[in-house]
Amino acid sequence: NGPEFATMLDEAAAAVLASELPPDELVKQTYLAALSRPPNPQEQSLAKELIAQGSPQEGMADFLWTVFVQPEFFYIR
Repeated sequence: NGPEFATMLDEAAAAVLASELPPDELVKQTYLAALSRPPNPQEQSLAKELIAQGSPQEGMADFLWTVFVQPEFFYIR
């Protein structure tokens, strides 16, 4: 939760959005890559709502943040 992490999230959000996949597919691919599992229906729905808030890049960065702070995912520097 610092400037370095925020920068990484912004860069990741831009890269993910550059794929131009639909939001449902972006959520699915992110869960598979980060957590090695697909999102459940509730996670899918909440993720789509989060991505739709604000600008696309802000929404995607917020979504990625929620994935990366889950206990299932650990960032080790």
